[in-house]
Amino acid sequence: MWDLHHCKNAVVREGEMAPRLNAVLEKARSQGVLIIHAPSSCMAAYEGTPARQRALSAPAAAHLPEKMGEWCKQIPSEEMAVYPTIARLANAIIAEGLSERVITPGVTTTADVQWWYRQRIAQLGLVPWFHPTVALQRAGAETKSATAMFASRRAEEVIRPGDLLHVDLGIVYLGLATDTQNMGYVLRPGETDAPAGLKAGLADANRLQDLLMKNYTAGESGCSLQQRTRKEALALGLRPNVYSHAVGYHGHGAGPWIGMWDDQDACPPPGEYEVQPNTVWAIELNAERAVPEWGGKNVRFMLEEIAFFDGKKVDFLDGRLTRFHLVPRP
Repeated sequence: MWDLHHCKNAVVREGEMAPRLNAVLEKARSQGVLIIHAPSSCMAAYEGTPARQRALSAPAAAHLPEKMGEWCKQIPSEEMAVYPTIARLANAIIAEGLSERVITPGVTTTADVQWWYRQRIAQLGLVPWFHPTVALQRAGAETKSATAMFASRRAEEVIRPGDLLHVDLGIVYLGLATDTQNMGYVLRPGETDAPAGLKAGLADANRLQDLLMKNYTAGESGCSLQQRTRKEALALGLRPNVYSHAVGYHGHGAGPWIGMWDDQDACPPPGEYEVQPNTVWAIELNAERAVPEWGGKNVRFMLEEIAFFDGKKVDFLDGRLTRFHLVPRP
């Protein structure tokens, strides 16, 4: 529930849903049920309120369901069997959008591609759990802040040769969610590949993925895992930002936060939860690098791929991006 949202249809749905939800809550309270208001990341605003104090002082139930804390974290084997196919489907949709079938340099805008992704997802009978976003970085333009790159409302820009594109897309199929970020490069006339400096930046992001996945340890907190990985990456000369999370029945699934995109030194309460085996993760991060071909401009290489942790090692469900999607395909 939001008090306001940039998506008009979401606001309309809330207007219809809130009165019905309130009626259910009132009925539950009348029968002695304690309703706990638990917003995910804005609890500070409610500290000291009577409702919050009632929730904090509520006694624990005498009989809690076995392993209730693990519900929605671990994916049953029969569902894991189809998860790689769902990840592959999401990757295929992204790849199609980052191609000459959709993008005509100098004509197509980032908003055009976003709307193409929405239409393609609908045509396939799938459900997006958030609206796909498309953004770009280019030589000569001002380097965008992380806040601008992650903004829900981004400026519409015409895609040009030489642009570095970024897509963030998540679908839900058979009740399982994906959360994927890939990058593409729009070839200039005469080019057959991206400049070496951009490819080196993507390699940095891949190297950061390797470090994070190597460090996964059952029983370790998300904060510890993120901080340990960042320390190693910095020692190797990388410029890392790690902010991964669990995924599964929800796009941001039950489990620890492994860093925050907007504050790499913070350890929020969800980051104190422990990493569990047999869980699915969005390996989300970025590496920054100065690109010589772009006049030394600082460029952010942002990736997010779905992976499975079996308790010993982490494996991607459908590989990972190691080469940019090229527009057009050479």
